[in-house]
Amino acid sequence: MHPSLPPPADRAVTPAAASRTLPPARFAQAILLNPGPAIRALNRSTLPAGQRLALLAEALLRLGRTEPAITAAIQAVTVVGAQRPMPATDLLAASTVCTDIAVWVGDLGAARACTTLEQLALDWDDHPRRFLAVALRAVALYQHTSCRTGLALLDRLTGFYQARNSSDPIGQTLTSTVRLMTDICASSHRPPAPLRADPVPGGLLHPDITHPNAGYLQSRLLRHPGRHTCQ
Repeated sequence: MHPSLPPPADRAVTPAAASRTLPPARFAQAILLNPGPAIRALNRSTLPAGQRLALLAEALLRLGRTEPAITAAIQAVTVVGAQRPMPATDLLAASTVCTDIAVWVGDLGAARACTTLEQLALDWDDHPRRFLAVALRAVALYQHTSCRTGLALLDRLTGFYQARNSSDPIGQTLTSTVRLMTDICASSHRPPAPLRADPVPGGLLHPDITHPNAGYLQSRLLRHPGRHTCQ
């Protein structure tokens, strides 16, 4: 099933809905420690359907079950997008999970999904998520279109971000990934691909989008070889 995001619905949302809290931390902790039993607990939970499906997608991805993870992520976005008023927090989190999975599995529509996430983040003034979406799009372009195109986009994004922000985890992540892209192109050597997906910042397992795990973006870059037009 194609993991690109479904078309966004009516985006009207109340301030109260936008500030809704994420699911109880115990679900995220359980998934990070042992996703198998956590999936069974999720299926019995009374969490809102969109939150439950997004968590399920992240749990399945950690187990390497990419196809059901894709299905759950798309269902999460669809369910949340149909709610009125639309819960912005839930939609942004589910869309982030869905987009991240598209990049992780190497879907050819990943760059388009990243653009959709970028627009959603722009609509709700979620600037850190917008930077994440553009960075993921750069990775997808590097892998599927042209290494030069992806590197140029990420380099511009990094310069734009650093000109407006002090050195922080987001800036460090962008800088290190630009360096890795450059090194891979220069040496034609790519480090081993990661076997397990770290949680995407801004999802439900790692809700703090301003503090991505060290190596998160690099892990998405290394998951698939680049399309090298630099030779």
